[in-house]
Amino acid sequence: MFSFGLNQSLPTEWGRNSVQEFLGSCADLYKRKCSGSAMVFYSWLDNQADQIRISAVREYHNKLSFDCKLNLTSLE
Repeated sequence: MFSFGLNQSLPTEWGRNSVQEFLGSCADLYKRKCSGSAMVFYSWLDNQADQIRISAVREYHNKLSFDCKLNLTSLE
């Protein structure tokens, strides 16, 4: 898991497209580094820590490493 700190104004300063591009680049990096293993890349906003967090799990696990209600979305 990796985390990136942010403040209230950062998403506005970056703009929506920049955040999407950043997360897309992170997903691409995970894909290249996983040596062809099928992975599920995921990210979430931790409001309490003011962080964007990203991680990946092997697809065959068929679940994430924690249990909570998920809001599945595309990067758009």
